[in-house]
Amino acid sequence: MQNHNQHNLSTDTLSQGIKFNAYQKKIIQGVAKKNKKIKEGFETKNSSANSNIQVTKNLMNQTNSIQNAAQELQQMQNEFSSLLERYQTAKTQLLTTTRTFVGKTNMKQKKNNTSNNADIYINKNVYVNTVVDKPDSQYIGAYNDNSETPAMTKINDQYTFSQCQQEAVNSGNLYFGLENSDSSGNSARCSVSNDLSDVTKYGKNMPKCSMGSDKKMYGSNLVNALYSTTGPSFLGCYNDNSSNRAMIVNGPELSTFSPVYAAGPFNMGPWNVSSSFPDPNAQWIWYTADFQTNAPNNTGSPMTLINIFNYTGTGYMNAKLYGICDNSATIYLNGQSIGTITNGWSEGGIQLPITIAPGANYISASVENQGGPAGFLMTIIDTNNTILFDTNFLWKYTSIHASQLIPDAQNFTVASCQQYAVTNGYQYFGLQNGAAGTSQCFVSNDLSKSTQYGSADSIMKGSDGSVYGKNDVNAVYKIMTPGYPANLGKAGYINEDSTVSEYPKGMISNGSILGANNSCPKELQSINSIVWEGLKKSDKFMSASSTCGLANAVQADQATVQELGKQLEDMCNKIIERIHYLEGLDSSIIQQTGINKKALDEMLTKYQSYNKQFIEYKTSEQQNISGILTDSNILVTQENYSYILWCVLAITGVIIAFTLIKKVTTKNE
Repeated sequence: MQNHNQHNLSTDTLSQGIKFNAYQKKIIQGVAKKNKKIKEGFETKNSSANSNIQVTKNLMNQTNSIQNAAQELQQMQNEFSSLLERYQTAKTQLLTTTRTFVGKTNMKQKKNNTSNNADIYINKNVYVNTVVDKPDSQYIGAYNDNSETPAMTKINDQYTFSQCQQEAVNSGNLYFGLENSDSSGNSARCSVSNDLSDVTKYGKNMPKCSMGSDKKMYGSNLVNALYSTTGPSFLGCYNDNSSNRAMIVNGPELSTFSPVYAAGPFNMGPWNVSSSFPDPNAQWIWYTADFQTNAPNNTGSPMTLINIFNYTGTGYMNAKLYGICDNSATIYLNGQSIGTITNGWSEGGIQLPITIAPGANYISASVENQGGPAGFLMTIIDTNNTILFDTNFLWKYTSIHASQLIPDAQNFTVASCQQYAVTNGYQYFGLQNGAAGTSQCFVSNDLSKSTQYGSADSIMKGSDGSVYGKNDVNAVYKIMTPGYPANLGKAGYINEDSTVSEYPKGMISNGSILGANNSCPKELQSINSIVWEGLKKSDKFMSASSTCGLANAVQADQATVQELGKQLEDMCNKIIERIHYLEGLDSSIIQQTGINKKALDEMLTKYQSYNKQFIEYKTSEQQNISGILTDSNILVTQENYSYILWCVLAITGVIIAFTLIKKVTTKNE
């Protein structure tokens, strides 16, 4: 930097005024002689002496004033030089701050380009317009529900998977369920919850069909996993009815046999069984009418009495069979003999142990009569003395021996059942009540009858590929990206340090910012609640007076520059005032004190010119920087830098002006 001493008035020139006291006597004598009023030794009349003394005093006072003014002028120029140096330093700092801000901002934005990183939003407004951008959920299973006291909170009866998922996310619920789906699988009842124990309180819905070890589907009890021997193989799971089967079971087809004759209860004549028989509802049956009076002798040609019992349990059950026969009966369970009963009416029945399998159980009796009255009476009771099955008019009879009526009820696979259907000319077949190798096989040529009891599936795949629950079954999902619903609608400004300063609710309206400072951006960058939650929060909130971006970064430096500029302007006015004062003094006195009048005139002209330029410069400077700082969309351009550099050039111009003053002063000395 140039030596600021050269900005001041000439030291020699000002020193002449400062040394004026050394020449006081000479000046007074010169003035007195000129007016012809002085005598040697100052001996005059009293009036003349007093007048001369007063003149001397006035001259001394005026000289002191000139001396003080000259000293003040020199001091003010020194202060001006010091202020100018500080002003230049402040301008340099403003430029440095601007460059640093711009450089850091650009570097952060280039380095971090992921939407979850705050640096890409630096010097921008952000607005939380969604909880999560792409909600994600996981299917956790099908659970039973109760229409009267639902397990979850109902939202809507006709929501798609996406709508229900979004509702769960927006409401802050971790679970949602779809149940009572329409037939097309396009929509269902949507319910939400945050409590898994409530969601599952009615238990997991067990599938009516499940995959076996052969990767094929098998139906549970009273459910057919229905297949076709042609076209698409697996057709679905369909309910069955034990009293009126939807399909024909492999084995004896009871509908082709003749109904038996039923007579009366256990204690009827001619047998008059005692009350010890455990089943009062069991009836005597035979294959001929009036058998209690007389029946043909069929010794050696037994007839088969048969019926089917469907056990709805899931495991095998031990029970007891109580039977009486006139004359004898060999009992078969699913084609396997379990024992023989002969007579027994006097004992109240003969007991045989029996094991009932889940599903269909064929009970048959191969009976013989030696002539005279004939009859068969039977009941099956479990270990809790519950009557499970007994003889009545629903039984059938056939001449086919019971040992040949083997249903193979519990040993089918999909492959063996399909083979059975094809061999016997059936188009449809179903597997029920078991798994691979332990299922019953049902066959049919009537698809509408096979499906008459409706689908047994508790869930279905919708047209959008999602799982929907059917009647009173919730297909339950867990939200994997829960988000933060409380953040919806929040807005903030991302500062240079990547923190966010939040806008108060009063400044946010319909996704827009109201009443913000002109230096702050007007646009809003949309983010989700997870991004907002991850932002580091500033302890300062936004307000109408908050500045943003470059305006905020240079605010302190700009204030310093403005303050120093004001001080320079004030000092300039004071210097001009001092020069005016000195120029207004008696020219002979100024000449006597050695002050260069021409230098003062030129100095005044320069300072007045500088003062005018400085005011114009300050005004244009304010307009320039205001224009830059309010343009929040422009972070770094060469034009921004050119403004700052222009400021520095202006300072250099001031220094040159002082140099010229110095040269003029020296020249005129």
